[in-house]
Amino acid sequence: MDMSKQNIFEYEIDWINYFDSILKNEIRQEIENPNKIKATIIESNQTLEEFLKKNPLIKHTPSKEEFFHNLKIKYRNNSYHFYLNNRDKRFWVIHNIEKKVEIQNIIYKLTSESYLQDKIYLPHKTLEKYQETFKAHSFGFTINFEQLFTSSSKKNVFLDELSDFDDIAFTLQLWPKRKRSIKFFLEKFRNINCPINFKSLNFVFEDENNEVLVKEDLFYDGKITIHRGKNFREHLKFVKNIREDYRKKLEKIEFNRIDMNNFKGSFFIFRLNKKINPKNFVYILNQKTIDNISNPFKINAFFMYKENDFYVYDCVDLHTGGDFYMQVAPSEIIMNLNENTCGNTVLRFLTNLQRYFSISVELEINDEKWEI
Repeated sequence: MDMSKQNIFEYEIDWINYFDSILKNEIRQEIENPNKIKATIIESNQTLEEFLKKNPLIKHTPSKEEFFHNLKIKYRNNSYHFYLNNRDKRFWVIHNIEKKVEIQNIIYKLTSESYLQDKIYLPHKTLEKYQETFKAHSFGFTINFEQLFTSSSKKNVFLDELSDFDDIAFTLQLWPKRKRSIKFFLEKFRNINCPINFKSLNFVFEDENNEVLVKEDLFYDGKITIHRGKNFREHLKFVKNIREDYRKKLEKIEFNRIDMNNFKGSFFIFRLNKKINPKNFVYILNQKTIDNISNPFKINAFFMYKENDFYVYDCVDLHTGGDFYMQVAPSEIIMNLNENTCGNTVLRFLTNLQRYFSISVELEINDEKWEI
């Protein structure tokens, strides 16, 4: 099969049928491609045209449908093919069947290192709730936790001594033989206060005869990798459901941004279960690299003044340049988002606090705990 002809599609349905055939292993030998089908959900604050102007290495071949795009990216003397759906102008989905080790750096540069582009951020409870919401089984997961706020010996962030699991870095991957074993292991981990922070969670969708339609891993940062299956459309349905759920969450956050002209808006309160030194906490937060992790919070915080137990900061979201105020106290952090600040700032902050500070951080809006 001539791959040069298969890389470009005029209609999305032709691409869907092609990937469906690959998933079913009907044409893998012909195209000599053993790689897994992958998707990434991206949050964008610019148009595709603006994005392409900033990335001249991307060759864009439009389809006959305005929401489906063929992309070829040149990277380190190689070319990689991507298929972008931007039917939702805020949340794009990029699919590919390239080698993961090579394309993960490309995706990272297009999202985390690209101005006005960002990943989505799924807290660990959200991933677990999706199992029930989308009626899926799970054959395994990867959990990890890395305490970044003890990385500086000069700046003591925590006011009290940490337990072993609160000051640790670990990754654990578990793929039990039986589906029901998943809950057993999770309960045991929770009994010993082991942080259950999903890096990825496996989702298995079955038909009425319990035959697998698609088996795939969902990662906390919006990446999805298909292991096997026979129905690519089931995967697309899953991606759509995630995107729509995330959009609702972001809309709720942005509805509650402060609007001084109309005297409305709310504070976003992050409840901490570990007491901190506010000044030292923000010192770590402002580091460009924390333990070799490149600026996960994407925030620059500038000290303004101290009032009672609160240290008040004027902050910039490095994703969009939006500004907001943050009040940091020993047991809570309060964000006051302006109208020009992207709501992804809140979900990024919450998810990364749970990943790198404590999984028990909770978010309140309008003095109500948000079960997210």
